[in-house]
Amino acid sequence: MSIAIPSPKRWTVEECYRLQEAGHLEGRYELIEGVIVDKMGQNPRHARFLSNLILCLESIFSMKYIRVQAPIALPTPYGTYNEPEPDAVVTKESVITYTHHPLPDDLLLVAEVSDSSLDFDRRTKVPLYAKAGITEFWILDVAERKLYVYQEPTETGYRLTHLYTEQDAVVLAALPEKQIAVKDLFPPVE
Repeated sequence: MSIAIPSPKRWTVEECYRLQEAGHLEGRYELIEGVIVDKMGQNPRHARFLSNLILCLESIFSMKYIRVQAPIALPTPYGTYNEPEPDAVVTKESVITYTHHPLPDDLLLVAEVSDSSLDFDRRTKVPLYAKAGITEFWILDVAERKLYVYQEPTETGYRLTHLYTEQDAVVLAALPEKQIAVKDLFPPVE
């Protein structure tokens, strides 16, 4: 005797917009592979690390190029079931010029501050962003105070993956003449 197991509903970006407009989807969420992921409130440590990252990026790019915790769009077919909301992105043009959520070609950098989501970010977002063509993706590992950098996306993953500690410096693909001390990306030790 076989038991039929119902398939879960895979949501599209458009369906989520309709749910939100009808008042059935409230709060902050992101859509990843058709799953509505609740963006729970930030704990103080995550907020502190994110604030520090934004200050560091602002010193390099200016706030007019930085979006904080706002959705990005992915190209078809990935954009049908995905609308991620990274912690920070750096755009090529001023953020106010975009009349749509920025696409991978609009982005210089996508970054996540991973306090409790490191495994999810590495297993789910890294391959998704590589397939979608995100040029450079950073994960700041809050617990270990390390920086994962992914560059040169392909359909099967990133060609370049680097792990940096606070003793290292990182070079952005978009600004190869500029080095950033990894320790500056993290707030002082508590």
